[in-house]
Amino acid sequence: MLVFVVRGRQPAFRWTLLGAVALIVAHVIWWLWVNPANIALRQLSLDNPPADWLRLRDQWEYTHLVRFFIQLAGFVLQLVSVLVETPAGPLPMVAAQKQSRAR
Repeated sequence: MLVFVVRGRQPAFRWTLLGAVALIVAHVIWWLWVNPANIALRQLSLDNPPADWLRLRDQWEYTHLVRFFIQLAGFVLQLVSVLVETPAGPLPMVAAQKQSRAR
């Protein structure tokens, strides 16, 4: 939705779009790898786990790690989209307050 809001504002649009794509990819990874591992692990017997339970655990653990870094990248890209449009100088209100104090 944020991509729609900033669609006409360059360069924020590119950064916002990249961040949104990263977050969508992280969500897709959850549905393709994490959730199936959750379902399979939930059905395992604790008394007699199957031989491949370590593969399921590794799939669950490593895809969470990958998702973390993709979500971190998405967050950073969203942050950059805000920073590229932030004025470099002082805000007008702050400058006006400093001038009124100087008098």
